[in-house]
Amino acid sequence: MNLDSLRDKLGYQGALLAVAALITTAALAVASRATGPAIAAAEARDLQQSLSQVLPGQFDNDLLKDTVALPGPDGEITVYRARRAGKVEAVVFQVVGKGYAGRIVCMMGVDKEGHLLGVRVIKHAETPGLGDKIEPAKANFSATRRRKNLP
Repeated sequence: MNLDSLRDKLGYQGALLAVAALITTAALAVASRATGPAIAAAEARDLQQSLSQVLPGQFDNDLLKDTVALPGPDGEITVYRARRAGKVEAVVFQVVGKGYAGRIVCMMGVDKEGHLLGVRVIKHAETPGLGDKIEPAKANFSATRRRKNLP
């Protein structure tokens, strides 16, 4: 049996497709594993930047590690605690709401007196040109109120 007669068989076509799929899957798995740490670091930097936009001032702890998960109506609410000298001075709530095209994820900073420090939309899937005016790059949507007495 030579190669030309084997190419006409139905099993050869399926096996060739399976080998191509296996090679592609392996390449994607290797790329995902290689870029995973860099993507996680970029996400952490982006989250830290969002936290600093809604929470002015300097704090003693790492906000990304000092978190609490609370039950909410649409799932868990992540609370980032900002401490100074071991005491919680402010918190940032990561909340999720329903938009027209999907979920809208927001960060909301609140001080210990209950004053709103800032709100920032960090993720959404709204229609470009219509609902995406909540992005800082598209419009100046920033319900950020900086209090003068915070360091």
